Amino acid sequence: MAIFFSYLTCQIPPPMKPLIPALIFAILLSALPEAARAQRFLGGISGGLNLSQLDGDDLVGFNKPGISVGPFVAVVLSDRWQFGMEMLYSELGSRKTLGDPLSAALDKIAIQAVEVPLLIRFQEWKFLLAGGVSYFRRINSKVMDYTGQDVSDRYLLQDNHISLVLGSAVFLQENWGLDVRWSKSLSNWRADPNANRFIGRHLTLKAFYLFK
Repeated sequence: MAIFFSYLTCQIPPPMKPLIPALIFAILLSALPEAARAQRFLGGISGGLNLSQLDGDDLVGFNKPGISVGPFVAVVLSDRWQFGMEMLYSELGSRKTLGDPLSAALDKIAIQAVEVPLLIRFQEWKFLLAGGVSYFRRINSKVMDYTGQDVSDRYLLQDNHISLVLGSAVFLQENWGLDVRWSKSLSNWRADPNANRFIGRHLTLKAFYLFK
């Protein structure tokens, strides 16, 4: 799925790429109620906030907020085990604050991406644990220096990215609950292999709704 998506987005003109998440979101969302009615499948939607940072840019703290929203499906493997896949629109990056060094050259890095988490999920009663990897396909990005100038051409970023994901969730009612996740890059966001590595980390706080 991730490889197909990477190929597909390479064929689409850049002005149309911001429309990709909305199109995929609409297609998957229309199919979720039918998938949820199948005996071995679950489907739903989640939305919330990413708090992110990038190691290597001299900015510290999870100070860059961004949206995380999209549909998910899961294959029920047994009473407790599931395999899940999601298709999320995700905003990541970093942002300078008063606590950062005055010598920091950058003010903000903003990344918009389609995120595809592939997760093994374990559910016991109202609690769920999840772990796996997440593929990111960058849609757009902007890097601003401390003067407010756009320096994206000097800080080129990779189109494809992989992260480790760990999370837990609790069902507050039968079909909705809260999800908390931690993610760390397994690959470098920087396109230049000779430059400082940008290793992303982010926390995600979301609510989710499960179709019944």
